[in-house]
Amino acid sequence: MNPTSATGGDAPSQRTALIRRYALILGLAYGVLVAAAVGFFVYQTDEREKAEWRTIAGRVQEHALILDALAGAVGNRVKELQADAARGMAADRLGPADAGVTVDADGRLDIGSAGRATRPAHRRHRRSGRRGGAGGRRGRAS
Repeated sequence: MNPTSATGGDAPSQRTALIRRYALILGLAYGVLVAAAVGFFVYQTDEREKAEWRTIAGRVQEHALILDALAGAVGNRVKELQADAARGMAADRLGPADAGVTVDADGRLDIGSAGRATRPAHRRHRRSGRRGGAGGRRGRAS
């Protein structure tokens, strides 16, 4: 009976084989975990990018609506100005007496035939550049 051939010789080879299988299993498990982590990271990055593009698309659509409304308002205002200019040209052809606005002797504008609304044609300024008028100097800088 050879004791080394029955149990002693096979024990180190079995132990080596077991250690190799164990290392292989741990290596594969580690590889699977790393691959899963990388895949999850790529998935999250892709989802964030899609969400960001959706947000950007929503904001672009809001800005497009705002610009569309603004362009419509500008277009309407241009039409109003064109209509006012056409009316102004017609009033110029009639003359200032027919338009209902006259300048009084004291420099005030007389609007309408009754002369209810009157305004100074221009404001007079002092030499210092301040407007002349009544009122105290209290609270003003000199």
